[in-house]
Amino acid sequence: MKLINRKSLLWSLTALVFLSACSGGSGGAKKAVEQYLGALQGGDFATLYELNATTQKKVALIYRGAEETREAALKKNFEKYKAMFAEAEADSRLWSEKFLFPSDATFTVKVAVEDDKEQGTARFKDRKIAVAEIKVTYASKEKAPDLGSGKLKTAVFTSNFINGYDVVKGIKRKDEIKISEWLFKSIRVKKGEVTTW
Repeated sequence: MKLINRKSLLWSLTALVFLSACSGGSGGAKKAVEQYLGALQGGDFATLYELNATTQKKVALIYRGAEETREAALKKNFEKYKAMFAEAEADSRLWSEKFLFPSDATFTVKVAVEDDKEQGTARFKDRKIAVAEIKVTYASKEKAPDLGSGKLKTAVFTSNFINGYDVVKGIKRKDEIKISEWLFKSIRVKKGEVTTW
């Protein structure tokens, strides 16, 4: 009887591992996407900073520098990007996504983790990218963004999140830096997937 239970347990664990592998690991990526969008809606800059590829690349560079000046450099970097966030415009290269998700908007997220074949090192290293499809409904015309064709009522965006471990490459002591598994890289509207007020 114990042998059957062990076999059943072994088969169940094997099936669980297989299903996890087939899902592409999108659970953690979806959580990161939802966390980033929630931080955008709530104006939580600290979370946005931790989940943004641009800011975390700079953090990784700081960790490559002298240890004695690290804390001051990290604080200065945080404050610099916080000021950029506060001053961002809808057409800014960095932080423009904050205008796409007002606090009264609702959204649903689907995420697929795929091979990142566009990176030059993809031939040598397995790289993953999380591609999120975000369907947004804007509750009010006043807070809805305008992408040039009028205030949006609904829209579908495609957003890319890169693997955080690719950002810390080259750091000798990776255990010294805490970085999120998935980092926001870019967002764009899906062509033909918008309605206006």
